[in-house]
Amino acid sequence: MQMSKLGLIPKIAENIKNAETQSDKLDILKRYPNESLLMRILKYAYNPMADFGMAGHQPLHKGKEHGLGISKFMHIFQEILDGKFTHEEAIFATNLAVSYMNNTEVPVFVGVLRKDLDWGLDAETINAVWPDLIQSYPVQTAVVATPELLSKLEYPCVVQHMSNGIRVNIIIRRNTVEFRNKSGEIIHYFDDFKSQFSELAQFGATVFDGHAVLVDEQNNILQVTDEQILSRDTGKLKFMLWDLVRYDGFAQGKDNRLGYNWRYNGIEHMTLLSAEKITDPCFILPTQYAFQSANDAIAFVEKITRPVVIKSLSSTWKGGPNFQELIVCK
Repeated sequence: MQMSKLGLIPKIAENIKNAETQSDKLDILKRYPNESLLMRILKYAYNPMADFGMAGHQPLHKGKEHGLGISKFMHIFQEILDGKFTHEEAIFATNLAVSYMNNTEVPVFVGVLRKDLDWGLDAETINAVWPDLIQSYPVQTAVVATPELLSKLEYPCVVQHMSNGIRVNIIIRRNTVEFRNKSGEIIHYFDDFKSQFSELAQFGATVFDGHAVLVDEQNNILQVTDEQILSRDTGKLKFMLWDLVRYDGFAQGKDNRLGYNWRYNGIEHMTLLSAEKITDPCFILPTQYAFQSANDAIAFVEKITRPVVIKSLSSTWKGGPNFQELIVCK
């Protein structure tokens, strides 16, 4: 039988915080496998992409002694992620929620909101009770080609020259721009390009995927180290953009709405629309060649000396290895 949430969540929170090891914390979680409210709290608190833009936010209220339970206000988290509020509206909504909330549960609500819930749980511990509840940061990776994988590639396809650089996601949402590395960590080396990507994305909720690279005056990519790219001392910094994902799909770790053909065309279209306002763009697109059949694609790849990626145009986006994007090394 489900217990009252007013007493249950603060009790669980205290027990987990007091547990010294992940094993001890896991034992506590295992007592509540059917507790949906606890699962939802952990999902929002520990999902690396559930960023509410409220770091350091201090609500105007501390709750009420006989206020409502946190379960009445959990919908606010998803509404913020879905972009239903501006930042100011989100602050108003959360302040209003806290003013009606039971004061024993306000610290949990605020901890989730600010992404600083201090329960000390690892993703593996949470997933041991609720499998795959906490996903790792979603990075799609191409796979090294083998004869078997090439035989299963869907056509038509494109062949793109590979680039070498720092893997970066440029995330645009709620009028903000973030640069994240392949581990999902926010990096600030490229913040001076935020305005260009806001313009490129038309201020929509979008994620660009690519490499930060250095180029010469002809936009040829230079073979340099990551340190040289960050210092920008041997060439001009550019972002080689090869993919575009809607933010809501990216946050879920997969998006089956658009094949690669439409995603790449989306980047081209955005580039054209931004041309008048961005006179010296920091972004470039990979050179690519389209093929209708396996024989034509393989014959082309065999003639060139540079590493390439073969991408099926019907391939949808998902975090992790994509067996419809194959690397051919040279």
